[in-house]
Amino acid sequence: MLSKSLNCLIRTNAHIATQTETKMEKYNTMSLAAKAKEFKKYH
Repeated sequence: MLSKSLNCLIRTNAHIATQTETKMEKYNTMSLAAKAKEFKKYH
């Protein structure tokens, strides 16, 4: 019983970590796109 809940907890943590990484990637992509626009504007 204990190992079952532990596995569930680990899986949940992994899922949360994956979601966080995805959000960071989206944010990085957006900021890169914004910088590219700024760069094109001034060059």
